[in-house]
Amino acid sequence: MKKCYFCRGEIQEQPVDVIRKRKEPALSETKGQVFIIENVPALVCQRCGERYYTAEVARTMDEKIAEGMNKTKRIISVPILSFDADYEDWFTIVNQRHPEIV
Repeated sequence: MKKCYFCRGEIQEQPVDVIRKRKEPALSETKGQVFIIENVPALVCQRCGERYYTAEVARTMDEKIAEGMNKTKRIISVPILSFDADYEDWFTIVNQRHPEIV
């Protein structure tokens, strides 16, 4: 049985939904588009949730994103939130509350 590289938990095959942001588009107006690819075959750690993809699956996801809007199954509206905290302040707060983490 395969074990997770990070936590040594049990890994099982299961389909997952993957969210990817287009980084290098052919057209500048499509840069930053977010795609959700449903039912992607993956190996998933049952303890920590780490996901593993075969090279073939990763290549297929890249191809689907490159095809972009031409092969879209449906379009949804997604709210975008921003984590506006100053990162140095955030790390200071975390370190004060949980020194064992940082």
